[in-house]
Amino acid sequence: MIARFADKTPRIAETAWVAETATVVGDVELGPGVGVFYSAVVRGDTTPIVIGENVIVMENALIRASAVHPVHIGDHVLVGPMASVSGATIGDEVYLATGSRIVNGARVGERSLVRMGAVVHVKTTLPPRTVVPLGWVAIGDPMQLLPAAEAEAIRSKAVADALAARSRLEVLVTMSCLIFKAQVLKTPLPHSIYSALCPISTT
Repeated sequence: MIARFADKTPRIAETAWVAETATVVGDVELGPGVGVFYSAVVRGDTTPIVIGENVIVMENALIRASAVHPVHIGDHVLVGPMASVSGATIGDEVYLATGSRIVNGARVGERSLVRMGAVVHVKTTLPPRTVVPLGWVAIGDPMQLLPAAEAEAIRSKAVADALAARSRLEVLVTMSCLIFKAQVLKTPLPHSIYSALCPISTT
């Protein structure tokens, strides 16, 4: 299916091919020699997707632009079965193997290989000719290559740090409420009003 979205219609080169069960929607440009295979989805319903020459998008792959990250895929790229590209830039001659995932804001350098089940994380820059091993995660800029378990540990630490920062902020808000009550109003507030002003328990 090739479909218009809002005021955007896919622009497809004469020598490109879209399978009957594939979906190409919205602000999408397919270059010469592109093949979009069965049940693949190329969805440009927010920002543009530009796919260069001689790119193969295999069965059940997903290419989608995000609200703030368009997609640009260079020439001679293979997007493997069930691979997904979301709001990312892919250089020339890149191979994205089965089930690989490229996430918003990521950049994959030319002639790189992202093996089966591997992930290029948010806003990660993969230098040219990089190989991301089977099931591993590329993360950061400068990039680190990590086994999935180590990448999850880093993510968990980031979440814990964010929660700790939130806790410190809550303490500051509580202290500010106490100072406001003690120094400005001079008199105790009714509990219901104080609870509305200072929703964080100090007991």
